[in-house]
Amino acid sequence: MRDNQQGINVNLKYVGEQAECNYDDISTLKTENINLRRELELLRSVVIRMDRRMSIMDNEITDLRSRSMRDNILIHNFKYTPNEDFAATMPALIKQTLGVDVSFTESEQLDDIVTIKTEPIQKNGSEFYATGTKVGSVNQAQNFYKKVCIDPFVASVYSRILIYRFMELGKLIENYTDDGEHGAGRRLLKYMQENQIMNVAIVVTRWIGEHIGPQRFTIMEGFVNEVANLILE
Repeated sequence: MRDNQQGINVNLKYVGEQAECNYDDISTLKTENINLRRELELLRSVVIRMDRRMSIMDNEITDLRSRSMRDNILIHNFKYTPNEDFAATMPALIKQTLGVDVSFTESEQLDDIVTIKTEPIQKNGSEFYATGTKVGSVNQAQNFYKKVCIDPFVASVYSRILIYRFMELGKLIENYTDDGEHGAGRRLLKYMQENQIMNVAIVVTRWIGEHIGPQRFTIMEGFVNEVANLILE
């Protein structure tokens, strides 16, 4: 009888210790759960702030794009006469055709820029495409970028990444524009540096689809290599 009583006492003691351990585990889990909730709330607030910031940046980009074309007139396939003064002839033609009085402070002829184009590549809904030309000055690179961007096909894309490198008066000139594709310009300029690609300006365009991660950079680098080889061969 005494042995049974002792056995029961031992079992009760064990059950009590186990209950105490379970209580400690539950308390620990509750504390961890509280901390996790706090971290999730913090993460949620960070995501909300980032989303707001992205919305602001999108609005700023849209505003910049609209302002970049404000007070500009794009004329395609106009028959060009050498040494023609567009600032004098175009207002008269526009007045004659549309009945609108305009005046030009500056005119640029972009049709003479010879470009090389690639075939597009599609990946998970994204479509990539590239155009390039030889350049020897910042003005040439800027005019090339303008020519690419006024193409209606290119104007509808998500991003138009510009990279260029050239020597001018013994000085290395290089730069890039991401146009919303964060990190792409820096990555592609580095690729040009490592492969000693010079006197070239390239625009890589992307119609955005599904998220494809770093694969997009591999595709873009392939385009830079292809266009540079075609231009410099």
